[in-house]
Amino acid sequence: MKKIFDRLKIILKKNGDSKGFTLLELIISVAVLSVIMVMIFSMMTSGSVFFEKSNTMMKVSYSLQETMSQIKETVIDCSKAIKIQEYSNTEFVVVNKNGDDYMACAYKYDSGAKILYYGETVFSGPGDGNLPTKIENSYQVLAEGVTDFSAIPEKSKKMDGETESYKVKSLSVKVTVEKNGRSDSAVETIAPRNNPLMVTDYAEIE
Repeated sequence: MKKIFDRLKIILKKNGDSKGFTLLELIISVAVLSVIMVMIFSMMTSGSVFFEKSNTMMKVSYSLQETMSQIKETVIDCSKAIKIQEYSNTEFVVVNKNGDDYMACAYKYDSGAKILYYGETVFSGPGDGNLPTKIENSYQVLAEGVTDFSAIPEKSKKMDGETESYKVKSLSVKVTVEKNGRSDSAVETIAPRNNPLMVTDYAEIE
C-alpha cells in the first residue's frame, strides 16, 4: 500500500509534463481512491452502528432506572398495606392513608404486550366495592418493552391481635427492559419504612 501511495505522489507532482497520465497510472489512481473511499465508508458505517447501539442501550437503561426508581419510592413510602395479587407475582397495589383519605397505587404487568402499567386512585376505604374498577380505569403505560417483571414479598408475622396477619418486611422487585435487541435488568429488595400489612383482599385492611 505504501508503494502505491508513493507512486501516486510522484504522479501528482508531474507538473507541466505534456505526456499526462498513462493508462496504468490512471488505473492505479482510481484503485487507490476506491480503497480510500471504501475505508472511509466502512468507518462511517461502523461509527453509525456503534452510535445506534449506544443510543439504544442508553434508552433501555434510562427506562429501567426510571421504572425502578418510581416503584422503589412508592413501596418505601407505603403507609398502610400492600395488596399482593394471589397466585401471581406480576401485580401489586400499595395502599396509603392520610387522615380519612385512602390512596391506591397499582402496578400491573402484561407479559403479552410487554408493558408495565401504573395507576392510582382515591377510594373511601376497605369496603369500597368500586376500587378494582377505579384502579383498572386509572392504568397508564409506565414502561414498554418489559420482558420480565416480578414482585415477591418477604413477610413477617404480625404478633398483636387474634387474627393471623402479616406485614411486608421487604418486596423483591425484578424488572427487565428490552429494545431493539438490547436489554438490561435490575433487581431491588425494597423495605417499606412503615411496616405495612400484607393483604390479598382490600377487606383485610384495618
